[in-house]
Formats: sequence, structure tokens, C-alpha cells
Amino acid sequence: MAAPTRRRRQPTAFRFQDCPCYKRASGTGLCEMDHGWLDADGVLWLVEVVSKPMLAKVLAQPLGQAQESQQLLAKVTHSLLMLGAAWAHHGSHLCARSARW
Repeated sequence: MAAPTRRRRQPTAFRFQDCPCYKRASGTGLCEMDHGWLDADGVLWLVEVVSKPMLAKVLAQPLGQAQESQQLLAKVTHSLLMLGAAWAHHGSHLCARSARW
């Protein structure tokens, strides 16, 4: 018997800064990752672009102790919470409706 195949999706990229809801909430202390996309296998990718000096500083200290690592943690947390809210509101992933979100 053949293994079931998953339906592959069209890869979809998004940036929180381009979403109307994020724009309305901007300036309230809300953080976001720089780029995101949902690949053809349904895997969510979130990317934060950082400078080499910032990355070196974060990696040189124990996890979570550098202020910069706390900022990165906040960006990940806020991004996942925004995606969760979008999924709960739309019943689908953010990327499918990013033009309305």
C-alpha cells in the first residue's frame, strides 16, 4: 500500500510590518520578526536579520542573559502570538489572508 501524500501548498511569504493590524499596533511595544513564510510543506519559517556584532554578543553570553537575546525572545513570542491570533480569527493560516489581516 502506498503511503498517503500530503497536498503541497504554494509557498507564501509575508512581513508583519506590511500587515494592517501590525501597523495599527505599532508603537505599543509590539515586536516582530523581519521575514516569514510558509513553505510548500506547511512549515512556518520566521527570520530575524541581525548584525554580526549583535549575534556575537548574544552567542558570547549564557542563553537569555544578554539584553539582545531578551529582545529576540520578545520578537519570537510576539510573532507567534500574532500568528496564533490570526489563525484563531480567520480559521486558517495568516499567509492565506495576509492581504486582509
